[in-house]
Amino acid sequence: MKLCCEMDKYCPLILKSKGVQFALPTVYVAHSHDTPQAAGEIEMRGNFFKKKDIVTFKIVVAGLLLLSTVQASQADCWYNTRRDNGQVNAYYDASVVNTTTGWNYTSLFDTARTNWSAISTKVKLYKSTSTVNVPDKYYVGTSDPNNPGVAGITLMYKKNTSGVIVTAAVDDTWEYCTIAIYHDTITGAGYGTNAGRLGVIQHEMGHSLKMAHPGAGSQRVQAMGTGNRAIMEGGTTVIYDIQPYDKQELKYKWGL
Repeated sequence: MKLCCEMDKYCPLILKSKGVQFALPTVYVAHSHDTPQAAGEIEMRGNFFKKKDIVTFKIVVAGLLLLSTVQASQADCWYNTRRDNGQVNAYYDASVVNTTTGWNYTSLFDTARTNWSAISTKVKLYKSTSTVNVPDKYYVGTSDPNNPGVAGITLMYKKNTSGVIVTAAVDDTWEYCTIAIYHDTITGAGYGTNAGRLGVIQHEMGHSLKMAHPGAGSQRVQAMGTGNRAIMEGGTTVIYDIQPYDKQELKYKWGL
């Protein structure tokens, strides 16, 4: 298998771990900045996430998948901001540590937060132990049975005019994001080291900071230059570390 980025595809997302099933809404992944027509919700009951009012809607989703080819010529960012203005609180779901399979992604998420937080004084990602005030949420599952190439994905949410949380387009002002990482898919693609897993997490975390795939941004499209790479690339290879170009683009988006 090859790690890469997929766009323009229906993608129902299911995260599975031992005894727990996480259901995310069915989404349509597109380059256009469509307003969602309807939204699914996830509610927490004990240690289980119940699928609630799952429907199909049109939305731009940032994800790292195993299908197409890499674009390494440009990287960019999306318009508008987040409710927290880059001062992000993140809650680690119980699936981040799985005692049955033996995985523990806590330190990897910690490292990714630290790395993104060290670039700009305007951006900080803090760990939250509470879901009060709607923090970002991080999940880890095994794989998506309907889309076996999915390695990680980021979903964005906003408040509609009635104050209800719904899915957001990339250029909306977001309330929060959810990030899902697929352990078995990453391992099966040959990136099952801590460095490989960290690369996927940092890529998805970049999306939660309004960083786009190469050539897919709206606010800025900036050539990287020959030979340069970016953690935000989608493609056949995972870039393990945040690159100088990623840092430049984050500062452009949020400030020094």
